[in-house]
Amino acid sequence: MCQTSGVTRLSFLLPILLLASCQAQNAPAKQLNFRDFLGVNAQFLWFQNCPENPLASPEHQVDQLMEKMQELGLKNFRMDLHWNLLEPVQGAETILQHCLDPVMQQAKLHGLDPLLFLTGSAAFSSSGPAGDPFPDQSPPRDPADYARFLKKLALRYPEVKHWQVWNEPNLPSSWKTGAADLVQGYGKLLQTSVQALKNLNTEVMTAGFAYWSELPDGSFLLQKLQDQGFLKDIKTVAYHPYTFTPEGLTAYSTDPHFFLNRSKTVNAALQNQNKTVWATEFGWSTYPGPVEEQPLITPEQQADFLLKRIVLSAEAGFERIYLFTLTDLDARASSRDQFYGLLNTSGKPKPAFTALKHFLHVLKGDFEATSSPLPVSEQLQAYAWQNDQQTVMAFWGIPQTLKLPWEGRVLDPLTGRLEATSSQVQVRTTLQLLLLPPP
Repeated sequence: MCQTSGVTRLSFLLPILLLASCQAQNAPAKQLNFRDFLGVNAQFLWFQNCPENPLASPEHQVDQLMEKMQELGLKNFRMDLHWNLLEPVQGAETILQHCLDPVMQQAKLHGLDPLLFLTGSAAFSSSGPAGDPFPDQSPPRDPADYARFLKKLALRYPEVKHWQVWNEPNLPSSWKTGAADLVQGYGKLLQTSVQALKNLNTEVMTAGFAYWSELPDGSFLLQKLQDQGFLKDIKTVAYHPYTFTPEGLTAYSTDPHFFLNRSKTVNAALQNQNKTVWATEFGWSTYPGPVEEQPLITPEQQADFLLKRIVLSAEAGFERIYLFTLTDLDARASSRDQFYGLLNTSGKPKPAFTALKHFLHVLKGDFEATSSPLPVSEQLQAYAWQNDQQTVMAFWGIPQTLKLPWEGRVLDPLTGRLEATSSQVQVRTTLQLLLLPPP
């Protein structure tokens, strides 16, 4: 029977939710390659040390960071482009030539695939009031100005196959208008951008909306954009499902499975409308405090949270996800934003990098979801995949000892320790990988 847990919490696209959710659960298994499924956000321009770059940092070089991506076996990265910085004066190209061009060339040399988003109004186009110290936070007066620069970038970097229009416009700090003006304003910006790039070999997709695209009144921007026809030419949509825990605790929900319940529902509804769904940001910061929204966690918890969320995101039906972020940032970022990285500011791996490396090494290549060899319950979460070489199961839950139907070996990704072959497993609260012979 199709389960509908969590649907009553969400009015988003309600007429098709139940049908879409059932269809998604009954669909045939898809191939999953975790190295293609996962990408990382990367602030490469922060580390491109050209004199004209207002973002440049001296800590380490772009090449070193890209090599770290290759060490993980990852190729997909997402990078922020700030229109107000790239075009401080209309028609200026200095920062493009001296800063962004080298980064994009290095990405080609390393075999990386970029997803870029353009956000923040240039000062000459901002609709903000005169004297506004943050004109980039207001939308452009004329969407054509934005689309002109977006097309310029798309022609300059034809290797970019996806462009996101803005970033998190449902947050007032990113788009200073009321909700009603936001729907029309952002919708027109999206449509104008689609038209500007329609004859190019690239795809315009939505911004990554904060959380599940909620607005301050509790409605959903994705729903409003779809209802008003602004998504009709959009194939790929994205949002940023940040939660306190990988399973989903938030400031407004105590549902221990909130992430999976809400994401499955929203994704199935969107996919029923022939949309591809990406999560273009998710992650947890290891900042030392004081507490700012996210509860404090240790680097080891960050590593465990990351692996669990990758597993749950595959179960939720995302086609691709992007971790935030590759490396910690310096003090120009907020206290919390400084510590989301897999690497520290010296370029050294944090536990999350090491755990992810172990995880991706085991789950290398194409897999297909299969049933869990262990009994799933409220005390145990378990998700399994198989190919012709092995079956791998990710599991965690209430500490307990379980009997296996076959003998297998357990890997702790946080330490890299591989236990001896056994017909028993010790369940922990942290994620472990059970390695079994092929079926």
